[in-house]
Amino acid sequence: GYVAPMSAAHEVDGLGAFRASPTYWVWGWDAMVHAGTLALCGRADEVRRMLAFHRDVADPKHGILHAYNTSFGVGQAIGGATLAPAVQLFWVILLNDYVNATGDAAFKAACLPFARTLVERAKASVRPGETLPRGVGYFPDFPGTVGQREDDIALINCAVYWQGLRAWAALTGEGAADAEAVGDEVGLLAPLMPVGE
Repeated sequence: GYVAPMSAAHEVDGLGAFRASPTYWVWGWDAMVHAGTLALCGRADEVRRMLAFHRDVADPKHGILHAYNTSFGVGQAIGGATLAPAVQLFWVILLNDYVNATGDAAFKAACLPFARTLVERAKASVRPGETLPRGVGYFPDFPGTVGQREDDIALINCAVYWQGLRAWAALTGEGAADAEAVGDEVGLLAPLMPVGE
């Protein structure tokens, strides 16, 4: 199951940037989406470095980058793209996973200002009078090829947004009602999605 992907991940020079092989680029969300497993299997130090890496190299205005090229320098995002604001809440989910696994209150405190910025940016992507964020879905890798647009409501983005708000509420005690409202909306959308077609 999960052993192969975790053992296949290569950390770049101990910096907290993970990629699928020594010659592959670093993806923002690919690394974070499964990293909670690392925290649970005794590799929490790697998760801590990953959290610090994505926080420290984030674009000040737009947040966490989508992917970095193989020469791996700050500001070298592939196409200059950042993750959609709602999807950047993967980072908040991972922080919550890390804190739950380790109880590291000092690191949590150091990370909460960045987490707050991500949550506020994600909430700002929700239009007035709506509950769910709009934007291009983070999956597939090239969403334009399937006609996704900036005004789409992508279920996968909404699911990450909901989980991120729940993680934020768990970390801070703030926003539980927001998370519940989003969860209700996501629940209404899920049956509309075609499965196996």
